[in-house]
Amino acid sequence: MTETLKFMLEQLIPEDSAQDETDRHKNVRRLTEPIETTEDKEFTQDEIRQIIEGFNPRKAPGRTELQVKF
Repeated sequence: MTETLKFMLEQLIPEDSAQDETDRHKNVRRLTEPIETTEDKEFTQDEIRQIIEGFNPRKAPGRTELQVKF
């Protein structure tokens, strides 16, 4: 089982190599680097709990683009 999973990972997930990057890859990497500022504050556990409790369990995240009327 371990060998099978290892093989699957090797085949399905490419190695992250800067040598093989295209300009598009470089741009995506640059845009996704974390931004650090001196004003950043960690979220408190209470803030995270409030957000999670505010989720509607019957609604999928994201906008509803299309409304079909019958």
